[in-house]
Amino acid sequence: MKLRNIKSCNRGAEELNAPVIFEIHPTQIEYLTDAFAETIKRIAYEAKVPVVIHLDHGGTKEDIIISTYCLAY
Repeated sequence: MKLRNIKSCNRGAEELNAPVIFEIHPTQIEYLTDAFAETIKRIAYEAKVPVVIHLDHGGTKEDIIISTYCLAY
């Protein structure tokens, strides 16, 4: 998951006035830093359309705890 992809998806959703889902796959969780998570949350809060941040089936209990902590909003 790259920030430019998230921004691009959000921009497209706003142009179409459609909701958007940002999905984080379990293999990406290890790269989920606090700063990146905060940026995703800020984009979601400021979006002009509904946004969902979706954890796609945490691979382990640890993954779920990390993702919940980083992405809770």
